[in-house]
Amino acid sequence: MRNLRQFMLLVMVGSLVTLTSCSGDDDSSGSGGAAASGTMTAKIDGANYSNTNNIGQATLAQLPQGDNLIVQSSNSDGQSINLVIWNYNGPGTYDIDSSGTNPNTAIYTETDVDINNPQNSTTEAWQAPYQNSELGTITITEETDTNVKGEFSFKAKLSTGNSVINVTEGQFNLSKQTT
Repeated sequence: MRNLRQFMLLVMVGSLVTLTSCSGDDDSSGSGGAAASGTMTAKIDGANYSNTNNIGQATLAQLPQGDNLIVQSSNSDGQSINLVIWNYNGPGTYDIDSSGTNPNTAIYTETDVDINNPQNSTTEAWQAPYQNSELGTITITEETDTNVKGEFSFKAKLSTGNSVINVTEGQFNLSKQTT
């Protein structure tokens, strides 16, 4: 459990560094179909999410205890989505639930940066799973040596409160690196 917490902290810190270093316009089209190369799209409680400037990547972490796939994306509006599949074994559907010792997880974050006083910046994170049930799925539809495509949907709960969000119509088509 300690390793899971450290790993999730690493994913969140990496996302925050990415978020605070990017700029540009959000070119969300909200169109259906497969995500364009380098993009991740979804609906967050019905509102369009799209990564900006192709800020997104899939990382296949090959570890002695099993491969893990980490898919992350962020935009210049301070939003990010992180998906983690433990014991990844190729294309297929993976449940986001609390079963097993290392459950597959999904995190949606919103960061509000206070440029005048960066110490007042805030980040809220909605996490799945948050109860003992299946709260979504991640489907890897295609994987090559350099790319991963897939779909996802999940319900997540605010880590510091009771707010629950629905992430639907999620799609990604991201470059892949292997570590």
